[in-house]
Amino acid sequence: MITLISDVDGTLLGDPAALNELNEYITEHRDSFHLIYATGRDVTEMNRGIFTEGLIMPDAAILSTGSEIYTVESGAFLPDVQWESIISASWDKNKVEEAAKKVEGLMTQGKSEKLKVSYFIDPSAAEQIRCRFRKLFKEQGIKAKIIISHEKYLDIIPENCDKGKAAEFLIKKLAMSYDSSVVAGDSENDTDLFESFYHGIVVGNARHGLRLSTQNRDFYMAGTDYAAGVLEGLKYYMQRLK
Repeated sequence: MITLISDVDGTLLGDPAALNELNEYITEHRDSFHLIYATGRDVTEMNRGIFTEGLIMPDAAILSTGSEIYTVESGAFLPDVQWESIISASWDKNKVEEAAKKVEGLMTQGKSEKLKVSYFIDPSAAEQIRCRFRKLFKEQGIKAKIIISHEKYLDIIPENCDKGKAAEFLIKKLAMSYDSSVVAGDSENDTDLFESFYHGIVVGNARHGLRLSTQNRDFYMAGTDYAAGVLEGLKYYMQRLK
């Protein structure tokens, strides 16, 4: 049984025809797969992806950049309260938002999430903004992690969580095989997934940051983009992990 843990935007989504082909393949071999989405989306956006964007129903979902975990039962997303309890112990959203007021160049994404604060940033100022947050967090004793992706999205989440840590927790809790788990992604906020697992698919349209962090490691570098790249890598691992 293979567990596919895949990012959504830019990995599964981007080529509707390729997504349909991937969905058909997974559906045809459904008894051979656990399917987990790992994304920065919240649960409302995740449901939109399923009902209007062509995603098939997963077995579980890692949402809000790893700060939320849901299992799926009869089509309903059920939050994992144990994970929330673990990562929220040292989290103070109010302190994070107050610190952000001292950082120039932020534009809120307009979301209200319990365990994540999100902003749009100017790509040219990304590293400067990251350094400013790190300095403020150190000075104020704020325990949080900064994740920048596509050079323009900035997420701040509890320090002891990310997509990779959430996936490790979920694999262990559901008694799935770690050695038969395959991750897939396209951008910097997927790096933690590749750091946590041995098998991975870097889609053809992956950004430089992810390519740089995964080079010289034994991951599948797809020649095609989006869901076509995931399918390409999935077929490779279906043979390799038999």
